[in-house]
Amino acid sequence: MGSNTTEMIIESSITTVTIPPRPPMAPRRDPLEPIESKMISVSYRTNGYHQHEDNATVIIADDDKIASSSKKGTNIISISSSHGKSPILMERLKNIEDFGGLSVLLEKTLGKKVKQRLWTKADFAHIHAVSGAIYLFIGIPWTIYTTIRHFSEGGTDAAMSENLSSVFLMFLIIQGAVNALSAIPMARFSSDKIFDLSDLKGLGFSMGGTGLTLMCLWASVWFAGDAYPDWLHGLPDLAFFALWSFICIATTYNWETMLQQNMEGKEKTKKLTKAEANAAGNRKFATLKKNGEEELADFEKSFLYRLASWPNLSQLLFLASPCFGGTAWLNRVTEVYPLQATLCYHYAFASALGYALSMFSETLRDRKLVTLRQDLIVLIIGTVYPMLLVVADAIAFGDKVTINPLDYWYIFSH
Repeated sequence: MGSNTTEMIIESSITTVTIPPRPPMAPRRDPLEPIESKMISVSYRTNGYHQHEDNATVIIADDDKIASSSKKGTNIISISSSHGKSPILMERLKNIEDFGGLSVLLEKTLGKKVKQRLWTKADFAHIHAVSGAIYLFIGIPWTIYTTIRHFSEGGTDAAMSENLSSVFLMFLIIQGAVNALSAIPMARFSSDKIFDLSDLKGLGFSMGGTGLTLMCLWASVWFAGDAYPDWLHGLPDLAFFALWSFICIATTYNWETMLQQNMEGKEKTKKLTKAEANAAGNRKFATLKKNGEEELADFEKSFLYRLASWPNLSQLLFLASPCFGGTAWLNRVTEVYPLQATLCYHYAFASALGYALSMFSETLRDRKLVTLRQDLIVLIIGTVYPMLLVVADAIAFGDKVTINPLDYWYIFSH
């Protein structure tokens, strides 16, 4: 009887529950299939700054389990705790967008993409960007305006009225020096150390960009006359020549080493055919496809990079004149060619602009804003611009100047 009673109690406690039908079963994803991705715009906020990537291919997966390559026109970002953890501090700072200061104005004038990649936390207080903008976008128009003025108002009269030691020109030179020096902390690509001998690209910026720009700015002040302090004349000029010699030689060696290690030491990729090169528009700049990116043929790249490095050694012949000859040499030269100091000033000032412009273009390429071809075109312009300016001055000034080095370089005329 006891067992029957228990069964009755259990049966009375059961309640009928309506359960929804089971959803249809989907096939399990094959782990060998590629991970699904989608195109979105990703923005990260870090300490008041945004780290932003446009049109990023965002792959959802666990940490350290993603291995993928970049697709053309996209940036691949892993949504994981390791995102933005580059071992190089400067590389991380370059990806952190600054929304303060002139951010809104720059976005309206330059566009969102350019502003995101240039107005970042990598540039302390944006000193490098501001000083560079002042120096390049005022300095270059000044040289063009001056050259036009020499032709329109009579070369000799216009040049005689120029004050090469004016506050305006000294302000531009200071801005150029600040721009060059402020690039040194940012010139870190494979190491957090400044002037790391193993970071050839960083040395290219710090020695090639900063050093050569400062060298030409120094020459500009020297030829400006009263702007150069008297106490710097004499023996210190020889010390400057030693410094500039080291920078020119070291920069040339650095670029040559980069070419040997990164290009000429590797297996060459087959060049385009003549028809393909002609279809590209310019056979000299024949391109080839390497890792999905458009590159210049190795021979052309080697030639153009050497064009930008080896001629720097010729600057030493030009700088030997003020460093070894001093003011006595310049006085002898100006007795025969009264406007030679003006021509030398224009050459030195334009050379500094050329180096700064080349480094600016290299920065744009590093931030993926210009192509290698465009960068090399700017490099050529920066190289030939000072010489074109000298030729224009020589035409405008007539027999008041000479562009023949044998006539006025200290090493030949002493």
